[in-house]
Amino acid sequence: MRKDQSEKTIEPFNIIGERSWILSKKDAAKILTDNSYYIFVAAFMTLCLFLFLSFKPIDIGYSKTYLLIFCIFYFVLGVAIRRLQSRIASILALMSFGFVVLSKILEQDIGGFTFISLIFLAASYRSVKASFFYHKTSN
Repeated sequence: MRKDQSEKTIEPFNIIGERSWILSKKDAAKILTDNSYYIFVAAFMTLCLFLFLSFKPIDIGYSKTYLLIFCIFYFVLGVAIRRLQSRIASILALMSFGFVVLSKILEQDIGGFTFISLIFLAASYRSVKASFFYHKTSN
């Protein structure tokens, strides 16, 4: 595989195929660092929604405390994935975004939010693969 081919695809979409292979511990650490940005984006989006609801109270189906708790939760997960290469944090992120996507599909409320959650789900799946590979290898 050529070097320029691997840089063309956005990291969470490297789920299947030749580009999904993780060959070294250094690659796994880079994947975890790259995918932690997606968890930070989820935390930032949740914080922005919390701040928006603080200034203009609208009923969107989520309480402000729920949004603040999930903002902190995603931020802690992002830090744990980035700094500690944590398998548990990766699995928690996968479960969290999986529940969001599953609930939106079951509610038949498929829209932009579901698409964004699918991207976060793909990033957290990739993080799970990379974190398990990172802790499996010794070098």
